[in-house]
Amino acid sequence: MKYDFKNDWEEHVKSELLSMGFHHNHNKDITETSLNYFNMLRRIPSQTPRKVMFSKEFFCPDENKSGLNDLVNKIENGLCIISNLSKSIAKPNYSDATLDDWGIHHFHLGEREINGVVERTGNVAFVFILADCALFLQVLLHGKGQSNVWVNTSLIESIHNNWPEVICHLKTELSGTAITLNERRTLRKKNTNVDIKVSDGTVYFSPGGGLMSNGTAINDFTRLQKLYRDIEYLDKVVAQESEQIKMKISSPTGQLNLKLDFSDPEKIRVIEIHSKTILNF
Repeated sequence: MKYDFKNDWEEHVKSELLSMGFHHNHNKDITETSLNYFNMLRRIPSQTPRKVMFSKEFFCPDENKSGLNDLVNKIENGLCIISNLSKSIAKPNYSDATLDDWGIHHFHLGEREINGVVERTGNVAFVFILADCALFLQVLLHGKGQSNVWVNTSLIESIHNNWPEVICHLKTELSGTAITLNERRTLRKKNTNVDIKVSDGTVYFSPGGGLMSNGTAINDFTRLQKLYRDIEYLDKVVAQESEQIKMKISSPTGQLNLKLDFSDPEKIRVIEIHSKTILNF
């Protein structure tokens, strides 16, 4: 009976990165590559139709309305929205600190697409993306002289005012940290997680999960740790139950070949590839 579950994961990551247009860097170990992969999955929203909703505070300048309508159409129809993202999307190890910390994407609102990206705009739309909907928070100016836009707590305030149910699990009884936007920006640069206090006194932990001291997104690290535990568990179970597996599954080749299937991100499956038998543990 053949199986190498760790290698199955490595091959899966390499294949997925290749499908996204990235080649596996053999100088990186699988942990670093896996973290880059999870980072990419968060940064590039899946192509699935989503309901679009706008906050009460949302306002889009006239010069950006056409680009906004194009973006909304893409999201509602489950089309690719990579062209509206930062050009840094091409770097698999790039960290979007606002996304890592607060879970908020920003999209350019250009009308024309040039070399695979829409025209860059000074105003960008900040959007909180969930599995089935996209919550448009605000359109804010970014660029030179606007570095505090990435730590503008009015973005969290917009979620709190319009859709408090999506972040209610992040409420804390802490009194909240009183800091300026400049101080918050400095702390984020140092990968320091800070709670967010909105105007009515409600305090939240980071909706995006926050950052580790080395700059890795906490959500990516915890996801990888869970995956490693699952792979280790399946490895041990298969070793313990190998004789039972051989008795219950027959293969045309006489050799059982087990592989991990990662098609369902919530549950890794073990499959005997010749007989296509799924093993449930």
